[in-house]
Parts: sequence; structure tokens; C-alpha cells
Amino acid sequence: MVDLALLPPLVALLEEQSVSLAAARTGVTQPAMSRTLARLRSATGDELLVKVGRGLRRTTRGDALLEPARLALAQTTSLLSKTPPFSPSTATGTVTLSM
Repeated sequence: MVDLALLPPLVALLEEQSVSLAAARTGVTQPAMSRTLARLRSATGDELLVKVGRGLRRTTRGDALLEPARLALAQTTSLLSKTPPFSPSTATGTVTLSM
């Protein structure tokens, strides 16, 4: 079974390439994000991020997962949102502009 709660931290980690920045972005502590990275590594069977110099860099698998993870997160967010996204082409109603 896949834990959908791992999608936001996965995207944050892969985009930020920093445990600390991903933690701040998702509102968790750095140790909690480190534990999440360990879970993601176990789930994917890949390091996802490796230490290079003083920073982290995505692995080949991490690079390959970034765009599909972004898409999955956007689709899941859209699916579970309370209101559908606004679409001007299908919207009905009156618009009043005041200048």
C-alpha cells in the first residue's frame, strides 16, 4: 500500500534538495523530515538524494520521480479539494467590475 502522505515531502525534498528547506516548506522539523526521507528511501529502494560536497543532489531515480510526483500531488490535491478549480470557460454567473 502506498502512503499518500509521503507525496508532499517527496516533492519538497526533490525540489529543494535539502532536508532543512523541505522541512520548513512542509511545516515539520528537520529530524521528522530526515525520518521521512528514510521512509521514502526504503519505499523506493533508492537513495533519492545523495550528499555532494556540502549539499544534496538528486539521484537518477530522484530526477525521474520529480515530475511524476509533482503531477500525482497536483491531481491528488485537486481530487480531494472541497471546491473544484475555477475555469473561466465553464463558469456561469454574473461578474461585476467596479472602477
